[in-house]
Amino acid sequence: MSVKKFKVIRSNWARGKISGGKSALLIDDSTCLNGKMCCLGFLCKEAGIDPIDFAGIGDFSQLDEVSTMSLPSTLVGELEDGGSTPYVTTLHNKIVRLNDDVVVSEKYREEQLTHLFAGGGITVEFVDE
Repeated sequence: MSVKKFKVIRSNWARGKISGGKSALLIDDSTCLNGKMCCLGFLCKEAGIDPIDFAGIGDFSQLDEVSTMSLPSTLVGELEDGGSTPYVTTLHNKIVRLNDDVVVSEKYREEQLTHLFAGGGITVEFVDE
C-alpha cells in the first residue's frame, strides 16, 4: 500500500537550491545522519524506504524497482519497456521544481506543495519539531 499522508519537518527540509546551485536531493547527506531531505525524501521515509537507499539521488527515477513499488502511482509508474528506470509523472516533476524554486516564498511553496500532493491523493503536513 502506498503512502497517503506524511509530514515534512521544516528544520530538516531541503528546499530551494542548495550549495553550488544544485537541486535539493531526496536526502543530501550520503551518510544519512542528520541529512536534510526534499519533500519527496520525507515521503520515501514514510513509505518505509531506508534513507541509505535514496541518499544522494535527486528524484524517484533513480530509485530501484522495489523502492518505487511502495510509492504512490500518481508520482512514479511502472518501469518502461522492462528497463531499469522508473517512470516519473508530471506531478512528480512539478513537485520537484516547486521544492527547488529559489524565488517563491515559504508560505507559497507550502501552500502549492499541499495542493499538488492533494491532486495526487496525498496529504502533506508541514510541521515544526
